[in-house]
Amino acid sequence: MNIKQKLTWAFAIIACLPVVLVATLVVLNLRSEAREGFVDGSGREIRQVSNAMQLFFDGISQNVDYLASQPLIKDSDDSLKTYMSANAESIPQGEMDKKVFALLQNLGNSHPSYAYAILGTAAGGYGGRTTQN
Repeated sequence: MNIKQKLTWAFAIIACLPVVLVATLVVLNLRSEAREGFVDGSGREIRQVSNAMQLFFDGISQNVDYLASQPLIKDSDDSLKTYMSANAESIPQGEMDKKVFALLQNLGNSHPSYAYAILGTAAGGYGGRTTQN
């Protein structure tokens, strides 16, 4: 290799080395910024979903507290119609059944996304409302 080729290679390396170093730094910085942006954006989205879920469950908790405080629900007893026998359909609903059904019907009407609004007792009594989809 003669001196001309050596000088040409030396100048080429001297010219390319800073370009390669700067390009490497730019790529590393861009990757770091992209990662930080993704983590920040993901964190915000996760917080929003968490807040929405908390609001959802708070609403359910408030509805349950409201229903539990209703005298009609508190006073539900063994007089509710049971569906444990084979002839349950032939047994007419009592006055308490109708009142519980009306209360749960109103709850269901005010919350159309609820699929079921039911009350069950330890004695097997049952009253409720389902959506008509």
